[in-house]
Amino acid sequence: MEKVVVGMSGGIDSTLTVLKLKDRGFEVIGVTLLMWDSPASQKAIEDAQLQAKTIGVEHHVVCCQADFKSKVVNHFISSYLNGETPSPCAWCNPQIKWKYIADFADSIGVHHISSGHYIEVAQHDGHHYVCKGIDPQKDQSYYLWMLPESIVRRMIQPLGNTTKIQNKTEMVERNFEELIPNRESMSVCFLSGTDYRQFLFEHAPDKMSQVAGGDVLDEQGVKIGTHQGFPFYTIGQKRGLTLDVEREAYVSKMDRATNSITVARKKDLLTHEFLVKDLHFINQNEITPSTRLEVKVRGLGLNPEGAGSLHFMGDMAKVTLEQPAWAMSPGQPVVFYIDNRLVGGGISL
Repeated sequence: MEKVVVGMSGGIDSTLTVLKLKDRGFEVIGVTLLMWDSPASQKAIEDAQLQAKTIGVEHHVVCCQADFKSKVVNHFISSYLNGETPSPCAWCNPQIKWKYIADFADSIGVHHISSGHYIEVAQHDGHHYVCKGIDPQKDQSYYLWMLPESIVRRMIQPLGNTTKIQNKTEMVERNFEELIPNRESMSVCFLSGTDYRQFLFEHAPDKMSQVAGGDVLDEQGVKIGTHQGFPFYTIGQKRGLTLDVEREAYVSKMDRATNSITVARKKDLLTHEFLVKDLHFINQNEITPSTRLEVKVRGLGLNPEGAGSLHFMGDMAKVTLEQPAWAMSPGQPVVFYIDNRLVGGGISL
């Protein structure tokens, strides 16, 4: 009997993943990662242990708190201090979540790994790719753009061709209806529902004490007000600025060197071109300047519609969009698809 290690949170999706893989004849071994010391983390462990016992599968807990803090939380903090808008889930998945699941599987001699993500995995021209799940409301491929192919080729994802509504119905039929009322968290896990600014004050008090306000500039570089400090703003924001004039003002740029914020009118935050760094592609050779790509950016701004193209420039690339994106912020993941296939991504500059 083939074995598979499944990342379990105790919720509906990971529990159903275990059940479906058991139905397919796998010997399932559950693992829950302790990434952050919080009541929610402890409850996830307890819930996962309970579901594993109910289903009759082996379960383990792996602690990765130090690594999570170093690679995800500290990156989150430093990004905001630098005037960037980070995406901690995109950072966590390759460096913590899937890495630790795979490392645990390796430690017990298991090849296959899985999770409750709503994604599919497919082969194309000899390479393995993460692909969009069929449920557009639940597709989680965006946050997996940095996964190395060595991880992707090991993944078995039974929820990718299902919808959340179907899965809730199935869990009732399997007598796991107690999981259905659980409210799904859409926020960053370590924030525990608090505002990110409050988190910065609590976990980086020394750095936050050094944050200073500065000037707000108009499009011509003329001072028209003041701001409270970079961590309190992101591109596209219009609240929290103290202006000397009445006008339409959205944050369009943050300059760390001069500690200034530039504002512009809403329409001026539309852009057809921008640069990305920290590139990761499964097969970069298949991408040419004429390749039509779907470009996805999640954040405060508006996700671009339609196709785009990519032109590589050394260790960076220029993105050109058919339809503009709005309020692009430094630090945001920019993710590229060909049809439903996630081909790669980068970080906006």
